[in-house]
Amino acid sequence: KCGHLFTNPVIPEESLSALYGDYYPRKHIDITMLGANIDEPGGSIAALKRWLSGTNNQGQYYVRPGMTVLDYGCGSGASLLEVEKLGGNAYGIEADPNIAAIAEHYKLKIHVGGLDDNPFPGVKFDLIVLNQVIEHLPDPAKLIRLLLPRLAPGGKFVLSFPNAGSVYRRLFGRRWINWHIPYHLQHFTRKSFTIFSANNGLSIERCRTVTPNLWTFLQLY
Repeated sequence: KCGHLFTNPVIPEESLSALYGDYYPRKHIDITMLGANIDEPGGSIAALKRWLSGTNNQGQYYVRPGMTVLDYGCGSGASLLEVEKLGGNAYGIEADPNIAAIAEHYKLKIHVGGLDDNPFPGVKFDLIVLNQVIEHLPDPAKLIRLLLPRLAPGGKFVLSFPNAGSVYRRLFGRRWINWHIPYHLQHFTRKSFTIFSANNGLSIERCRTVTPNLWTFLQLY
């Protein structure tokens, strides 16, 4: 009734590291080029480029100087390099073991694993970012319960994820790119995420829909 969809069967949490380590494209990232491709994210030109391309929906762009930031599911680590350029203190958590070489190369504070390992003990975060992450989780409610105590007073979450109630999903049906089997396990709508938030101690301050141009290109392709 809430409109939430999920991939069945759900992949066990303990299988995620092997899945992403073996099959996700980060295995082939050019480490030296990663940093070279990071622009100055705080400038007005960079902000305009993000707006034009539809990529301004990422949580790291809400960083202010001096903030301590956790990017859960930080992927290649590019977002952490941007956080540092924006004056934040960046931490990351990533299940994909391929990220370890990137973290070492750029001296990034990335824990390879999950929150069950209790990474970064005692650190509280002003901003917790989940960029295209919550849809990958077998049990997103468990993660929110583990993250909430790590939030500093007055801190915020910023999450971005595909909208299973979107025009694209209705238009393209079974060919919607964001089913993304087997990686996407949860398919939220605005209604289902509102209910999920209320059930897990979050209140929604702002909600908007942003479609990256790349998604449109890939969908048409």
